[in-house]
Amino acid sequence: MYVKNCEIVSIANPVPVGQRSINGAVTAHGRVSGDENTGFAFVNSTVGGNGRIWLGRAWRPYSRVVFAFTSMSDIIAPEGWNDFNDPSRDQ
Repeated sequence: MYVKNCEIVSIANPVPVGQRSINGAVTAHGRVSGDENTGFAFVNSTVGGNGRIWLGRAWRPYSRVVFAFTSMSDIIAPEGWNDFNDPSRDQ
């Protein structure tokens, strides 16, 4: 899926100052094979709103998400992604 010039607004509950809890994710893509020609691409967009969220979570081993030329507010968790406790998904 290719999305251009969009505004993504998180409606997650605000996180109190000093807390590191995560309460949402922008994407949850999944592929079962590296040969699949699928993924999410967000180009020339913005991400903002409330809460503390991940850019995505790797739903399956070959997840693919690209944010290009996209402005992001500080609601994005510093680690950016959640690998579902499987470091092989970080690739």
